[in-house]
Amino acid sequence: MNKEDRRDIKKKMESYVDHLDQGPLSRMLRNFPSEKTKALMVLSLSDFEQGTYVVKVRSALLGEDIYFVSNERLLEKVPEGFAVYTAKELRALRCSTKAQLKRIYWTKREFDGEVVE
Repeated sequence: MNKEDRRDIKKKMESYVDHLDQGPLSRMLRNFPSEKTKALMVLSLSDFEQGTYVVKVRSALLGEDIYFVSNERLLEKVPEGFAVYTAKELRALRCSTKAQLKRIYWTKREFDGEVVE
C-alpha cells in the first residue's frame, strides 16, 4: 500500500468513524483485529480497484487464506500457492452463492485460472 492509498483510507476512516456503531456492518467491524482492516472495509470496490492494495484474507467459507489485489499488476506480490482475486474478479463474483464461490475457488486453484464474466 502506498502513501496515497494510506491517506485516502485515513480520510475515509475519519469521515466514517463517527458511524461505526450504526448500520449493518457495525457488529462485524468490531470483530476485525486491526484499524487497517476496518479501513479497507470502508472502501468501495471501485476505490479498491484504483489503489495498490494486496490484502490477505482468512476465508471462513473456504477455511483457507486467499488474497485480494487491486489489479493484475499486483499479482506478483502474492506468495505462490494462494488463490488470488483481482477487483475485476470480485466484481464478477458479487452475486454468487456460497456453493458457487466454493466451486469457483477450487476450480481456480486446480487450473490456476481467473474468473471471467
